[in-house]
Amino acid sequence: MFKIGDFSKVCQVSIKTLRHWDHVDLLKPARIDPSSNYRYYDVAQLGTVNRILAYKGLGLSLGEIKRLIDDQPSPTEIRGMLKLKQAELRQELAEREHMLLQVESRLALIEQEGRLPEEETVIKPVAEQHVALFRERCETMNDLVRLLYQADQARQKRDNQATGPLIAVLHDDAYHDEKVEVEVAFPVEAARQQPIHLTEDTQMTVGTLPALAQVASTVHTGPWFRLADGYTRLGQWIADNGYTITGVGREIFHRISWKDRITAITEIQFPVEAPA
Repeated sequence: MFKIGDFSKVCQVSIKTLRHWDHVDLLKPARIDPSSNYRYYDVAQLGTVNRILAYKGLGLSLGEIKRLIDDQPSPTEIRGMLKLKQAELRQELAEREHMLLQVESRLALIEQEGRLPEEETVIKPVAEQHVALFRERCETMNDLVRLLYQADQARQKRDNQATGPLIAVLHDDAYHDEKVEVEVAFPVEAARQQPIHLTEDTQMTVGTLPALAQVASTVHTGPWFRLADGYTRLGQWIADNGYTITGVGREIFHRISWKDRITAITEIQFPVEAPA
């Protein structure tokens, strides 16, 4: 038997932590002296401490660790718990990556302008653009992503004479996560008139993307799954400043990594009318 101080030294866990584990019924002392109230631990409990530390290293909470130790779940149940933790950690990593991109973006603006911008939303005109474009109703979000990917691959081919980033014009009168009416486009050299093939069955025609007198525009830096944050920020700014949305939105993909869709810089635009 070890006194709590000696047990702390042997297992390399602080007395404060051991007392907390006792308090939450994770690891109780083997015996408590009724006269002195000293806590004593058995050498066999070292194995339990090692399991607790191993599970903590996997990011499991004390409650989850207690269940693993007390209930002794089957390997299938443990696998399910660890897969859930794996998904949570991946989400946390993505969110941290998003925060890092936001910091890097702010630093770049400070270095460029010498100060932090007062506003993240601007009002500006958008000129008419000579573009290659293709319009389709995508059945699912995966179909939409596939179409954007195909268009961006075409944009990156030198002989297609692209002169700007990929653009998505979202024609639906409300947000939909299926059957999305979208027009994908990218600017091309003015001399180009020939269509651009996406697949054997589909091609982008050459035409114009109309000018917009003024748009409210914001830039979202970070993964696509957090793009709603940019829309919320833009919508709040439009409401706070008394503007009215007058048409369909556009997304301009200034930078995107198709490998993970985490590293992305996306401009969101809404045509707006100034307050009366």
